[in-house]
Amino acid sequence: EVEKKWRDGKGEGRPQSVRVTLKASDGHVIPGAEQDLTGPTWSYKWNNLPKYTEDGTKITYSIEESEVPGYASSIKAKSDGKGATITNTKLTTVEVEKKWLDGNDADRPTTVKATLKNNRNSRIDVVTLEGPEWTYTWEDLPQYTDDNKLITYTVTETVPKGYTESYAIEGTKTTITNTKLTSFEV
Repeated sequence: EVEKKWRDGKGEGRPQSVRVTLKASDGHVIPGAEQDLTGPTWSYKWNNLPKYTEDGTKITYSIEESEVPGYASSIKAKSDGKGATITNTKLTTVEVEKKWLDGNDADRPTTVKATLKNNRNSRIDVVTLEGPEWTYTWEDLPQYTDDNKLITYTVTETVPKGYTESYAIEGTKTTITNTKLTSFEV
C-alpha cells in the first residue's frame, strides 16, 4: 500500500494526480503496477502480490513516484514492511539583490556577506555577494515544515562600515540598498 502526504499548506498549486509505480525485486511485471493517486485519500493498495519467486527467493517491493514539479519527494517504508509513505514538500526560491547609493565610491567594498535565515531562527546559509551582479538565488528550499506550517525566509547582510542599509521585500526577492554615509560640518 502507498499513502501520500503533502507539506504544502492548503494544497494551492498541488497537481490533480500523481503517478506511482510498484516495482518487484525480481523484475517481474506487476499487473496494475502504475497507478494515479488522487485526492482526497491519495492512497492505493495492491492486492494478491506473490511473496516468493518460483525458486523460493523472497520478493521485495518498492515504490517510485513520477516527478512532481515544484516539490521534493521522500519515500519511507512503513514500519510493518507492507507499503510506503510518500511525502511531497513544496519548494521555494529566495533571491537577494544588492544595490548601492554611493556614486560608485572608490571605497565601496568588493564583497558583502548575506545571510539566509528562516522563521525558526535558524541560519540556513551565508553567501558572499560581489559585483558586478551583486545577486544570489537560493533554490529548492522547503516551503513548509514537517507539521505543514509555512516557512518564511529572510535575508540580512553584514553592513559595510560607512554605510547604512535598507531592505525592500517583494515576493521571495529581497533588495538590500546600502547608502554611503557622510559628514557635514558647519
